[in-house]
Amino acid sequence: MKISETYLLFGFKDYSGFYKAFRKEYGMSPKEWQETVMNIPEF
Repeated sequence: MKISETYLLFGFKDYSGFYKAFRKEYGMSPKEWQETVMNIPEF
């Protein structure tokens, strides 16, 4: 699933609102978070 589609799952009416809430909560954009998670090495 694309990041730009996830806002619907969380009840946001548009991506802009989701982006702002995500950035406020996590201190990074959804894209930055995805890149961080994808770079975590597996054990």
